[in-house]
This record gives sequence, structure tokens and C-alpha cells, in this order.
Amino acid sequence: MSPTQPESASQNVITIRCIYCGHTWTESIPELERRKRVVYRDAPQDSPGRQAEYRVVCPHCGRKMVVSPMPPRDQEP
Repeated sequence: MSPTQPESASQNVITIRCIYCGHTWTESIPELERRKRVVYRDAPQDSPGRQAEYRVVCPHCGRKMVVSPMPPRDQEP
């Protein structure tokens, strides 16, 4: 299972779009950290650039995915 990018991320909430059925929903990052497994890849534990990946289940189709919240991209003029 390869990680997917959520549609958007704010400081505490991410919007996720299912790669299988297209359903969109939001998840709280603190809630994901509390109840879902967090996976870190290719970074030492003390690295400030560690990227968290979360396993999520689409509430519409029930399929599992891995998402990586990223900061919102800067808007271009």
C-alpha cells in the first residue's frame, strides 16, 4: 500500500479523498495519532523532518489507505 496525499491539511485537521471511490471526509490529526497506527519512513527518530503516515479506512467504501498530511501549498498569484 503506497501513501496517498490528502486533499488539504490544516494545523489539526486533514481532508482526505478516497483513492478508490472518491468519497471526501475530514479527520482530526490528534485523533488519528491517538487511535490509528502512525508509521514513520526513512527518517531517524530525532529528525525534525520525519513524516507521519496514517492508516485510514474510508467511511463510504471501507477500503484502507495510508495518508501523509502535508502543509498546504502556497497559492500562486
